[in-house]
Amino acid sequence: MEHYQTAEVRYGADLTKPLMATTDSNVIVADYDGFEMFFMNDGWIDATNAVKKFEKRLDHWLESQDTKDYMSALSKSLGFNSPDFGELKITKRGRYGSGTWLHPKLAVRFSQWLNAYFAVWCDEQIERILRGGVAQTIALPRAQNTLEALREQNRIVRQHGDMLDAILSDAIESRAERERQKIEQQRLAVEIKEVRSEIADIRQYQQNVAALIATPVPQKPGGCEAMTTLKSKFYKRHGLSGWVVDRVLTQLEGFRVVPKAYVQNGVRHEADGVTVVVDSRGNTIDAPGYLVYQAATCTSVMNEFIRDCVRVSPCKVTHPALPGKPFNLNAGLARGEK
Repeated sequence: MEHYQTAEVRYGADLTKPLMATTDSNVIVADYDGFEMFFMNDGWIDATNAVKKFEKRLDHWLESQDTKDYMSALSKSLGFNSPDFGELKITKRGRYGSGTWLHPKLAVRFSQWLNAYFAVWCDEQIERILRGGVAQTIALPRAQNTLEALREQNRIVRQHGDMLDAILSDAIESRAERERQKIEQQRLAVEIKEVRSEIADIRQYQQNVAALIATPVPQKPGGCEAMTTLKSKFYKRHGLSGWVVDRVLTQLEGFRVVPKAYVQNGVRHEADGVTVVVDSRGNTIDAPGYLVYQAATCTSVMNEFIRDCVRVSPCKVTHPALPGKPFNLNAGLARGEK
């Protein structure tokens, strides 16, 4: 094959060149396009040496998030538990083979980052080494513009296409999953912030009500009505159920109305150190007082609430603040009705 160069694989115990002389019989030397690549007899590759062929920096690959995610997934798959991926990469010191060595399963991913053709070649060498192959000659296509060389390159790429597609698909899915998690975390952060804000509003409302109860007034202020009166008013005027009026005016964020005062029933007396409330006949009253609300403010709030109601049946409507809970509302009052 005149358009191919010879790549010879030599095992450490049989090295003949003075440059490669070593006492480490575990090291395998393979020639890739005129550049010597080092493997261990268990398939590990000298990554520090390999990047020199392609003029890349190993630390850039090792520190990328995609590489860290892949090593984490690979460690779990292989049952490793070292926090620094020590079972997947090691550092050797000395005159021969010093540098960072990668596990054979990680070496496949690493070689794909360097070069697609090198990845195919590297995968074949590791497979041969792990099968206990002997020294032999491997034909690698030269970078010549010949039809034969191009056909051979195309064959090799097609042969490993499924593997490369699967790896690319996993990488895309991994990144998509990280994006989905990021969006979900942002959504939860917004919801938590909204809940905390609502809790703060409820606490402030409760404090205001407690302050009013602590300082009762003897009679109802002008322009104010009790909740029972307001429920009756909005039922007669709009057909609204009492629970809707109570929910809107006392609970719903954005509509909640703070009471104007706490009106005391009867007269307070001290009996044996206990404060009791009695009526004009001297009978103890179970309900010593009631909250009253500014009638005009409540009317304005309820009108605003009604404007956002949506008709779902001749008699029923819904409201965004009360999802899934249809309620009665007279005709002609919901959004878009006249």
